[in-house]
Amino acid sequence: MIEIKSLRKTYQGPSGPLHALDGITLTIPKGKIYGIIGPSGAGKSTLIRTINMLERPTEGNVIIDGEDITRYSESQLRVLRQQIGMIFQHFNLLTSRTVAENIAFPLEICGVPKEQIRARVAELLPLVGLEEKADTYVSNLSGGQKQRVGIARALANHPKILLCDEATSALDPQTTQSILRLISDINKKLDLTVVLITHEMNVIREICDYVAFIEHGQIIEADSVRQIFTNPRSPVVKEFVQGALEGDKLQHLLEEGLFHQSPRGVLIRVSFVGEGVNEPLISTVIRRFDVDANILFGNVDSLRDTAFGTLLIELTGEETNILHAIEYIRSTHVRLEVIRHG
Repeated sequence: MIEIKSLRKTYQGPSGPLHALDGITLTIPKGKIYGIIGPSGAGKSTLIRTINMLERPTEGNVIIDGEDITRYSESQLRVLRQQIGMIFQHFNLLTSRTVAENIAFPLEICGVPKEQIRARVAELLPLVGLEEKADTYVSNLSGGQKQRVGIARALANHPKILLCDEATSALDPQTTQSILRLISDINKKLDLTVVLITHEMNVIREICDYVAFIEHGQIIEADSVRQIFTNPRSPVVKEFVQGALEGDKLQHLLEEGLFHQSPRGVLIRVSFVGEGVNEPLISTVIRRFDVDANILFGNVDSLRDTAFGTLLIELTGEETNILHAIEYIRSTHVRLEVIRHG
C-alpha cells in the first residue's frame, strides 16, 4: 500500500514560490490500478515522481508498505527504485539497442548475471507480445510496440509498483486500447500496484479501480471509479464524467435547447450501474405513478467490467405524480439529476 500524507512540493519561481503540490493526501491500495487525472500543469507528473523520489517533496510523507521513503538516503532509494518500474509517454528507449537489449538494460545496471538476464528477457517477451521482435532494433518498431518494450523493461526487476506517466498519450486510439489491456492483464497476473497518470477520462473508465482528480496541486475528489462515475460530487468532476459517458452530443443538445419539452414536463438524467442497467425501472414508474416518460437520449457503456447507462427522460403528468416518481427513482440504486423543470 502507498500512503501519501500532506505532500507539498514548492519551487522558487521568478515571481515567488510555485506550489506544484499543495497538501496532497492519498491512499493507494495494494494490487489496484489507481488513476490520477487533471489538466496540464495540475501537478500530476510531480506527484507520480514523488512515489520513487525522483522528486523529493518539500513537506509531507510517502509511505510504502509502512516505510517512510522520504527519510531514505540516496543509497536506500537506489535499492527501492528497483522495486518501482516506470513507463513514459515518449518511451525513453535506447535506439541503438534491440528489443531484448533494451529489456535487459536495467538488469545489467544492477549487475545481474548474463544467464539470469537472458532467462528474464525470455519470460518478458511473450508477456508483452514481442517474442518475434527480440532482435529488432527499437527504431524500427511502431509506437505501440515501443511502449510494450518500455513496459517489459519496467518489469525486468520484478517490481511491486508500476508508475505510468501518460503512457498512452502518444498513441492512436486503437493502439491505446491494446496497451491499456496489456497493463490491466499485467496488473492481474503479477498483482502489481499500478499508478497511472492521464488527462483522458476514458483511460480511467477503461482500466482503473480508483481515481483522484488533481487541480492546482490539490486533490478535488478521490474515490473508487464506480463511485465517481455514479455519484460525482464536485462540478469539475461531474463535467469530466458526463463528457466521458455522453461525449459532446448530449451537452450540445441541451445547450442548443433542441429538446421540445412539454410545459408540464420535468427533464431528468438517470444513471444506472451494474445490474440496474437491465432492470425495468422506467416502465415501473409509468405504471405506478401514472406519468409518461419520453426517453430523449440513451447510452450504455462500461466501467471496466461493469455496465453503465445514462438516460435523458422527460416526465409529464400531474405535478404531484411527477414528484412522487422522482422520489421513487431516487430511492433505488440509480442516480437522478433534475436538469430542467417545465
